[in-house]
Amino acid sequence: MNGHFSLELPDDNAKLQVSYIGYKTQVINVGNKSSVNIVLVEDSKALEEVVVVGYGTQKKVNLTGAVETVKSDRLANKPVTSIASALTGEAAGVTVTQNSGQPGPNQGTVRVRGIGTWGDASPLVLVDGVSMSLNDVIPSEVESVSVLKDAASAAIYGSRAANGVILITTKKGKEGKLTFNYSGNVGFQFATRVPESVTSWQYAELYNQMQYNEGKSSSLFPQDRIDRMKAGGDPDKLEGNTDWYDELLRSGAPQHNHQLTVSGGSDKITYMISAGYSDQQGIIPSTDYERYNLRVNTTSKLTSWLKLDVNMAYLNSTQEESAAGAAEAYRRTMRALPYLPVQFSDGTYSYDAAPSNPVRMVNGDYGMRRKNNDCMTLLIAPEINILDGLNIRGYFLGMNQIYIKKKYLIKQLLTEVLSLQDRVDLQKFPVINKLTVGINTAT
Repeated sequence: MNGHFSLELPDDNAKLQVSYIGYKTQVINVGNKSSVNIVLVEDSKALEEVVVVGYGTQKKVNLTGAVETVKSDRLANKPVTSIASALTGEAAGVTVTQNSGQPGPNQGTVRVRGIGTWGDASPLVLVDGVSMSLNDVIPSEVESVSVLKDAASAAIYGSRAANGVILITTKKGKEGKLTFNYSGNVGFQFATRVPESVTSWQYAELYNQMQYNEGKSSSLFPQDRIDRMKAGGDPDKLEGNTDWYDELLRSGAPQHNHQLTVSGGSDKITYMISAGYSDQQGIIPSTDYERYNLRVNTTSKLTSWLKLDVNMAYLNSTQEESAAGAAEAYRRTMRALPYLPVQFSDGTYSYDAAPSNPVRMVNGDYGMRRKNNDCMTLLIAPEINILDGLNIRGYFLGMNQIYIKKKYLIKQLLTEVLSLQDRVDLQKFPVINKLTVGINTAT
């Protein structure tokens, strides 16, 4: 507490780095000195940082509300497709809970200072002043994120700010020569925590023990059958050993993100154009997410007292999974019997009576389900300079238009319905007959 310290150093070339919150970091060359005196110097630079708040921007030194700021360099370096995932662990009081590992933008539920309502406790999200979903924000396009956590800092937004406000500012162009910037990453995803499955003979022995505990004399699995399971018996005779998790999950599902940014401008107009592509495949087959994005931000100084911001963003994404459902396939995996094979030697699947075979549920036999999302955002915001230090900024137009199209390709259903023509007199079933005719016409 009095600042004294004692250190044993390896040699005369050692250096000491001294740091403390609110003070500048210093590096001291010790040399052959036996003692050193260090005077800490206050660092006011951090207090001069500009923070985005409800009414505009403000210096940290003058800030009284509870505001947390996250800069772009802490977000862009994460190989994720969602800004919600990028915020994980970056802001005090902000909790991000991942709902699913399935590819796509819905990677987390965001809560600011916990749950404050029985209904939807999600915070208000504003991107350059326009209300948007976090799913439609590209991490590499973000300049800064400010989280307004208390009533004082979020009062401007009224009741909509009851669960906090997340203010996202996108990158803008700067005066100077034309610059290009490319960022990208390539990676592979693995299942890190997979339940350890029992073998077929362990299952058989446990099942027999259960029968014995219930007072039943007969057992479903005779000892000779259990011995054949251990020796690698015939799967067609239900004597094999299937690790259903190993059969369902694929190891090393690839993902890659690419973003190209062009920026520059003059004293009259600045611009930032960003285009990107992202593709993420899931560790469960037939799950995939693909996204194209484009953003154009311009700032024009029309007169000495009038400035105009025009921001346009477009996002097109496609999320795909099997029609039977990847989550349902994984749930079935936990209940699949280890002595059943995925397929018998004649090519038929086990659990063939219903869509219950996890591997078949995701291989496309039951069709695919695709969700296409088109999102267009447009912002036109003039700013008038009244006096030095006094500006009036308004939103002439702020629009966020989302178009979602779902497509189901359930060829198994079509095959079954159409095959009724060969087995049933459809004249006796007018509803089925009409359905079949409708499908034929659509085809």
